[in-house]
Amino acid sequence: MYNLYPKDLEIEGFLTTIQKRLEDAKRHAQRHTPDFAVEFDCPPGLTDQEIIGHLQAPSHAVLLYRIVSEAIVNARKHAKGTLISLTLRQREDAIEISISDNGAAAESPFWESVGISLMRLRAEEIGASIGFHKSPAGGTTVVIRLPKRPGRMLPARREAVPGRRWYDVHQPENGHDQEL
Repeated sequence: MYNLYPKDLEIEGFLTTIQKRLEDAKRHAQRHTPDFAVEFDCPPGLTDQEIIGHLQAPSHAVLLYRIVSEAIVNARKHAKGTLISLTLRQREDAIEISISDNGAAAESPFWESVGISLMRLRAEEIGASIGFHKSPAGGTTVVIRLPKRPGRMLPARREAVPGRRWYDVHQPENGHDQEL
C-alpha cells in the first residue's frame, strides 16, 4: 500500500492525489495485464474544498484518502479485471465517491477482510457511510458517501505553499475562513 501519509496529499490536494494513485495502480497492473485501464470522472465544479467541506474536520482528508486508496488497491489486487473507475458526484445532500472494477465480484455477502473493516471504521470516524455491491460491469463497486454538513464553512481556496498543508484554514470568532 502506498504512503499512509502521502506528501502529495498535503501539497497537491485530494483529487490530484487520488488520480495519481489510480495511475500508479494502472502501471502496476499493466505488468501482468497490458490492456489494464483506469477512468477518473469528476465534474469540474467539484473541488477539494467542496470535499473537505463535507468532512467533520479538514484533517479527515487523510482518512478519506486511505479509504479510497484501499478500494483502489483491492480492485487492482483481487478483482482480476481490466478496468478501475473512480467517479465523484455531488448530490443535493452528499458527495459520493464510487470505485468500481470490471473483475470478478465477491460472492455475497461481502466478507469482512481486515481492509474492509478498516474502511468501515475510517468511514465512521469521518462521518461517512460506505457500501459494497456488485457493479454493472460485473465486478465490485465501493461507494463512499459524505453527507453535507449543515452550517459548515468551506475552506478558503489555497495555492500550494511549501511547508503548509493545502487544507489548513483558521476559522476566527466571526466565522469567516482565513488563511493561516
